[in-house]
Amino acid sequence: RGYKDISNWITSDATPWYKKLDLVEFIADKLSSLNKSISEQFVEEINEQFERLKFGYRLVFGTVIDIVSEDEIKSVQTAIDNSKEHVAGHLKKALTLHSKRPKPDYANSIKESISAVEAYLRGATGKNKFGEALKEFREKFL
Repeated sequence: RGYKDISNWITSDATPWYKKLDLVEFIADKLSSLNKSISEQFVEEINEQFERLKFGYRLVFGTVIDIVSEDEIKSVQTAIDNSKEHVAGHLKKALTLHSKRPKPDYANSIKESISAVEAYLRGATGKNKFGEALKEFREKFL
């Protein structure tokens, strides 16, 4: 009975589209905490189906995001993968806010993105104040 109820809910026109994407995120989250291999297979399959259906979304780090190109997805994944946890945390939060359904929270996504830059600069320079960190970063690396 449970499978039939879920199937009916998914295929129902009465179920808002964004709630269906929320279910995909929920499943991805649960799988990632249970079994990494199965989680990766799920993400790969979902993204293959989204691409096959010309669906303008992809599943990235447990969040269904709007996409412009495959390069954009790789850039987001690389930035998160190659960042220290405190920076990656801000980037993941920015991604979640940007993809919030049915209405994205762009303002707070931008704030989290800026916080990621600030955290990176502080980590790279050891300076606690943003202005000092930015100045030292420019002097050392630019």
